[in-house]
Amino acid sequence: MSRRGRSSLPRARLARPGVRDGVSLPAHRLWLSPDARVPDPADPRGHLEARRVHQVAPGGQGVSAGRRAILVTVLGAAALALAAGGASGVTLSALRENGTLTVCAHPDALPFSAQGQAQPGFQLEIAEVLTKRLGVRLDVHWIVYTRHARRASCDAVMGAIVQPGAPPEGRGATRLTRPYMSSGYLLVAPGGRTEIHRLEDVKAGKIGVEHTSWPHVVLSQRAIPTSSYGSQLDILDAVAGDAVVAGFVTGPYVGWYLKQHPGSVRVVETVSPDPDFQWNIAVRLLNTDQALVDAMNQLIDELVSAGTIPKILESYGVRYVAPQPEPQRRPQ
Repeated sequence: MSRRGRSSLPRARLARPGVRDGVSLPAHRLWLSPDARVPDPADPRGHLEARRVHQVAPGGQGVSAGRRAILVTVLGAAALALAAGGASGVTLSALRENGTLTVCAHPDALPFSAQGQAQPGFQLEIAEVLTKRLGVRLDVHWIVYTRHARRASCDAVMGAIVQPGAPPEGRGATRLTRPYMSSGYLLVAPGGRTEIHRLEDVKAGKIGVEHTSWPHVVLSQRAIPTSSYGSQLDILDAVAGDAVVAGFVTGPYVGWYLKQHPGSVRVVETVSPDPDFQWNIAVRLLNTDQALVDAMNQLIDELVSAGTIPKILESYGVRYVAPQPEPQRRPQ
């Protein structure tokens, strides 16, 4: 392992090849300006933007935010949901009539979604199972930037993030399904360091955080030294290479990284120091009706109970975490 902790896995696989210059993605499928900055797919602040979208069948989501309110938006490839409220959407009757559900996803955001890779990403695998159970076909619109995501004609976006107890999101007929999993930030340390068991054990050195992420804000408020990075993969590289003593990274990225780099880092704390470090994950259905939401909810319950969704996550090295229960509300 090199100084930055990378194994033999090519960094290009983790660095979203071809998206920055638009070369390796055919121009008729996706176009980016030469100076387009490709953000981390786990950033929900609305950086993903559809400039040109091409509909294809699938080939087979840490929150970076400076405010608590952002944590009830979207994560990872699900950042697409933030600006997709004006997309066409579909009702259950229309879905049965046209036979196709269109899902928007980032083309290079493993473990969430990917175009042309051996694994399409767990969000798209879950979407494919849902569409098959509905008896329809899955089409994918690949989107990279969200400023123009309303042009993408999404029917659904996987990975919409909500906090337990948060009111239903969306405009008009845009709705969320029942959560199908939970996620959040984990504290990780170098694989060879065993003296760190919780955040309070970090007595010296800095903790790696994604720049302007909620862990960055919380640790800064507590005067805990941090070192900021541009992406969660960079944090994991830094932790694995002993550039920092620990780091906060979301569960899916940790699991995926360990699948590629076994033993490079270890999870030292799963209980987060802030409640907003955890969230539930659902499907966002755009301009839909309650009938489709109910159908999706029933399928989600069945897939979780049968172990289908946990098994999909396991194939990416991601540990399944059941959705957090809704807190009891006080009587009005």
